Amino acid sequence: MLQSGQHLDADIIVTATGLKLQMLGGAAVYIDGQAVDIGTRMTYKAVMIEGIPNMAALFGYTNASWTLKIDLACQYVVRLLGYMHKNRYQVAMPQAQTADMTACAQVDTVMGSLSSGYVRRGKDELPKQGDRYPWFVTNNYLSDRIMLKYRKIKDDWLRFSR
Repeated sequence: MLQSGQHLDADIIVTATGLKLQMLGGAAVYIDGQAVDIGTRMTYKAVMIEGIPNMAALFGYTNASWTLKIDLACQYVVRLLGYMHKNRYQVAMPQAQTADMTACAQVDTVMGSLSSGYVRRGKDELPKQGDRYPWFVTNNYLSDRIMLKYRKIKDDWLRFSR
């Protein structure tokens, strides 16, 4: 129905029931020549992927503006790069400790709060989340703001090297 009240018939209706999520636009990730299955890794602060050096893969909120979280995540990446530059690091890699891997790894994805068919079908492609910091995705602006803008870059899970 148009604002004028006039009814406008559709020329065509397109249904999109076959949407399939694709991480990184379908690009493959390799470390030392070995393919990496991102769907088996956990997300670190919903910004980086566990065990993959120097890679940011940002995820927005599923319960609020997507760009609100992306803005925080980009600020974190800028802080991370500044920290690396200042300390002359070339590599930053989130690494779960053995206890973290067994205790907090879950089958829930970074977008686990969504129940759409395309999200459920793509669960094997998406990184997983844990049940505790820094592997848990809060989808909460206030806690993410503290975590990404104000907490120290160097922590127990982010490994740096030259």
